Amino acid sequence: MTVQSCRCYLRRGCWWRWMGPGGAPRLLVASLHPPAMVMELVGVSIYHDYVWLCSVQDFLASLVSIAQRLGEIHATGIVHNDIKSDNITFSGTVAKPVFHIIDFGVACRVGQI
Repeated sequence: MTVQSCRCYLRRGCWWRWMGPGGAPRLLVASLHPPAMVMELVGVSIYHDYVWLCSVQDFLASLVSIAQRLGEIHATGIVHNDIKSDNITFSGTVAKPVFHIIDFGVACRVGQI
C-alpha cells in the first residue's frame, strides 16, 4: 500500500470509522507512515459457502437481507460498485446468519465515477 492509496482509501472510507453500515468492517486505525489500515474482521465465511449450506428458503431470505444491507450503505451516500459472492461474508449460523458487505476498494459516493 502506498501513501497515496492509503489517503484515497481514507477519503472514501472515513465513514466506516463511525458507522459500519451494511455490516461493513469499521476502520479501526490508519497510518500514512508507513501506509497501513487496520479494519475489524467481519464474517468468517464468504457468501458462496453459505449458499452451499442453506435451504432454498434460507437462500431467498438471504437475498432480502443482503439487499437491506446494501440499502444501509446506499443511505450513507456510498455505492459499492463490486457486489459479488466474494465480497459478502457471513457470521452466525446458517439458520441465523448475519451478512456483511466487504471490499470497498472501488466504492464511490453517489453521483461520482
